[in-house]
Amino acid sequence: MRSLRKYIYTIMNIIVIGIVIICIFKLFKYYMSQYESFIDNKNSNVIYFIITASINDIEDITRREQYINGITSVLNYTTYLSNCKVIVVENNGLRPTYLDSMGVDVYYTDNNSLGLEKGTTELLDINACINKYNIRDDDFVVKMTGRYKLDLNSPFMNEISRLNTDTECIIRYGSFYEPDNNKNDCITGLIGIRCKYIKMIKSSPIIEHAWAATSQLIEPSKVIVLNPLGIYICPGSNEYFLV
Repeated sequence: MRSLRKYIYTIMNIIVIGIVIICIFKLFKYYMSQYESFIDNKNSNVIYFIITASINDIEDITRREQYINGITSVLNYTTYLSNCKVIVVENNGLRPTYLDSMGVDVYYTDNNSLGLEKGTTELLDINACINKYNIRDDDFVVKMTGRYKLDLNSPFMNEISRLNTDTECIIRYGSFYEPDNNKNDCITGLIGIRCKYIKMIKSSPIIEHAWAATSQLIEPSKVIVLNPLGIYICPGSNEYFLV
């Protein structure tokens, strides 16, 4: 009888040890998969949405609603994108604003105090974000004017959703009033480009021309030219139209 109990005790110990080994193995596999996922995300390229904003000291309700609607239109898309980050950059100095409640990173600069042309100030803000967030050269940056609003079926965002390493730039050439094949001009209210090219953009009296010129440095097969983009814009007014 004693030998039988000893035998049963030994068998039970073996079973317990086996269960423990199986649990340890499963935990090891789980943490290894988590680690590999972390490494893959760290090494893969990130899509950064940099939304530009400039809030006046006395902000009117219309402009406030425009910013909220514009940022929300981006968040409605990025909810379904992996490996992306949304940043709002505002250029009238660090202070509490309604942007803080939008659920995204808000980075404040003082660049508007420099008195430069709007597009040049935006470029300074974007480069400030690149430095602040350590955005890498091959990360893809989407620059969007905060008061503008993405269409519910935006060709630009459709391209972003299937973005791969072969795409270096997504752009619409020509002016916002009349799209054409003039590659000396482009719409900067919504444009996507690899970070390394933003660093090459040179200051220009017409900043749209500088963005367009930089896109010419890219192999044409890696540039996606769209018309329309799929965004409602209101340059210099409150009247929106789709481009």
